[in-house]
Amino acid sequence: MAVPSRRQTRSPLQVRLAESVLSPGGWFATLDEFHRWLSEAANRTYMNVRKVPLTGLSGWEVERHTGNIRHRTGKFFSVEGLDVHVPDRPVSHWSQPIINQPEIGILGILVKEIDGVLHCLMQAKHEPGNHNGLQLSPTVQATRSNYTRVHRGRPVPYLDYFLDTSGHEVIADIRQSEQGAWFYRKRNRNMVVEIAGEIEVADGFCWLTLGQLHTLMSVPDLVNMDARTVLACMPFSGAELTSVLATALATAPATAPAAALAMTPAAASAAALAMTPAAASAAALAMTQAATLATAPAATPAGEADGEFRAALVRSCDPGEAGPHTMGEVLSWITDMRTRTDPQVRLIPLDEVRGWRRTDELISHETGRYFDVVGVSVEAGGREVGRWDQPMIEPFGTGVIAFLVGEIDGVLHALVHARVEPGYADVVELGPTVQCTPENYDHLPAGARPPFLDEVLEAGPERVRFETILSEEGGRFHNARNRYLIVHTDGAAGIDHPEYRWLSVSQLGELLRHSFYLNIQARSLLFCLTSLTGLTGLTGLTGLTRLISLTTTTPAPLAAR
Repeated sequence: MAVPSRRQTRSPLQVRLAESVLSPGGWFATLDEFHRWLSEAANRTYMNVRKVPLTGLSGWEVERHTGNIRHRTGKFFSVEGLDVHVPDRPVSHWSQPIINQPEIGILGILVKEIDGVLHCLMQAKHEPGNHNGLQLSPTVQATRSNYTRVHRGRPVPYLDYFLDTSGHEVIADIRQSEQGAWFYRKRNRNMVVEIAGEIEVADGFCWLTLGQLHTLMSVPDLVNMDARTVLACMPFSGAELTSVLATALATAPATAPAAALAMTPAAASAAALAMTPAAASAAALAMTQAATLATAPAATPAGEADGEFRAALVRSCDPGEAGPHTMGEVLSWITDMRTRTDPQVRLIPLDEVRGWRRTDELISHETGRYFDVVGVSVEAGGREVGRWDQPMIEPFGTGVIAFLVGEIDGVLHALVHARVEPGYADVVELGPTVQCTPENYDHLPAGARPPFLDEVLEAGPERVRFETILSEEGGRFHNARNRYLIVHTDGAAGIDHPEYRWLSVSQLGELLRHSFYLNIQARSLLFCLTSLTGLTGLTGLTGLTRLISLTTTTPAPLAAR
């Protein structure tokens, strides 16, 4: 159906982003309506995925002299070997399989004002590696081989808006990396393009406000990785944005409804067992609206703490707020880390990787850890192509992706890590405080265990500001899932480590204007953090975030809490 745009004059982009964050409804009046739409979309599409031997993949071949696995067209991607030397590290030398995909794909989101509120055009899309079927993806999510139709499939909807942006406003356009542990120098073009005219909404697509997307971030395995990275690239900082958010915070009640504040983890777990995902999301929105509209009682200590946290987070979006490091100092630190670190990385034949076992079925590490390379056969309805085979990476275990956050002079900062991964194009990118699968370190030297991992795993529930399980790229990774956490610490000023720095949301946003500074995990986690600036950040919804997470998944054990 066609969507009209009614506003004749527009506010500055920062104001419009903040207004979209604070909007609980729009094209869908409630998230219950969204979940009904998603359920109907699932009924109209399907994807059947079954594992098959690597040696039996239709359309793929194993090179005789290297053992590399590549598509017969020479397009899409290949699975090759990588040899890595990183001096002066607890584990300084290894080899591994890696995906080599030199093509630069497009990840793009169209945005448009509907009734004066900015909306994002999102797609409900199956991917063969998705844990739960349909997930919310960007408007366009396509490799060059896909959108040039090497597979001879149907055209990619809305692609032309990103190939030719003339006549439209480009809000973001940046090349960004993807997982440097599994991809060799993979890049995608992350784009946000605003349109003004009428547009037909194709089957499987919908418009959502940023506020609705923020709420949906709490639902496990719903907003996919490609959507998260593009959303994170929106320019979510500035004095005008923070002014709107700060005003909303100042006029919001000090506490949420008593039922939300009184909900213990045990009560949340019990309630989750009786709720569907749609009901949980609808409850979240209803409680948010009630918290915004109700006349609240006097603030509780928990409510005061939540309000102080959110105020510090909003201040963190203001580039005028000073921090411990200037942007010049941050850029110099990154350059110094890239110069001091000298990894020796080279592609090798897949047959030459050491410490890995290869059979007709799969490739696996001799310890049974890290990941396997597996083959899948896919049948799909509602995709550009109805059937295909491909290799995929299937990781071992559920990972932990976490920011430690804390106030420095009243401004919230996140602790980022200058991280080396063998697939990066420029040696070092900034990652989360913790990014690992803890079980992978059980057999490694003690010095290899990531700093701050134990602090994250042992954090009490009162310190966890955000927690849910999210899927990684379902087009190349099979059942790759990570637990995303934002953990508050009162000791930010006392943490000093040469590979880590405290950065504000504004500083992270400034780095995101350029390529290869923030890795894919940090970009996803940054969007999780900024999701707490709007309605989902209101007092009392932290416990509800846990309830929504419990609704669709049982939390993997991290540590005794």
